[in-house]
Amino acid sequence: MKKISLYLAGAALAGAAVFCFFAPAFLAEKAEAVSIGEVTSFQLPYGAGGRMCQDLAWDGTYLWCVDSDTHGDVPEIIKIYYDEVAGTGTVVGGFEIIAEPELHKGLAWDGTYLLTAWGGWPKGRIYEIDPGNPGAEPSFIELDFPFPYGLAFHYVPGGAGYLWTVTNDAGYVYQLNRDNGTTVGTPFNVTADIGAERKPAGLAFDGEYLWLAAFGKNDRIFQYTAGGSLVDSFPAYTNQPHATGVTWDDDGDYLWYVDCCTDTFYRIKILFE
Repeated sequence: MKKISLYLAGAALAGAAVFCFFAPAFLAEKAEAVSIGEVTSFQLPYGAGGRMCQDLAWDGTYLWCVDSDTHGDVPEIIKIYYDEVAGTGTVVGGFEIIAEPELHKGLAWDGTYLLTAWGGWPKGRIYEIDPGNPGAEPSFIELDFPFPYGLAFHYVPGGAGYLWTVTNDAGYVYQLNRDNGTTVGTPFNVTADIGAERKPAGLAFDGEYLWLAAFGKNDRIFQYTAGGSLVDSFPAYTNQPHATGVTWDDDGDYLWYVDCCTDTFYRIKILFE
């Protein structure tokens, strides 16, 4: 079983990356599994694509963020270019979501479409949006359960693949058929692992492991096997208790997550032992 090491290096102030080396005290509680790691981060200025980024997706070139309707605006998906040398992010595009007016809480990229998880009741939905034609009415898949939040795509060579989502209310992680949204296998529950003081939010899949962002008191990122076994967890490096979105970047084994209250984006280099 792989364990993770984090090589942390930096925080961001007002949109500019600031790098430093330190050993945060909050890592000590899990010292046997998590070592000091590297984090780069940047913050989008207020109004640059909106506040309250709920979830993230990575398409191999750009970082995408789904923004909620918290401030009364139409929810939108924003496109961000990350400059690895400067350690900064810039909004380079985006579009409004012309489906349900709110509750788009999850985001994933399947290689062709951006998919959003609409966290409504009594049944949630997965919307399929073509970023090349965002003005078209998006198709959707209706789920058998309410309140899906985080969303991740599971690539399968030669097949349609799967989706993973987590329910914010009951804390169940579902694997879904990409084409019709039916449940595959038995969902597993994360409530006991993350604790009553946290709620599950963002979800990512790296091809082997699931990564879950849980926010509330002392936000944490949890690592699971696809079968639902907890492997590890580590504190989310945020100044606010709102680590919501998370996505996996295959270009170097990076995990991204976002603080939805400050629109601060964190990029962590994951080192598998």
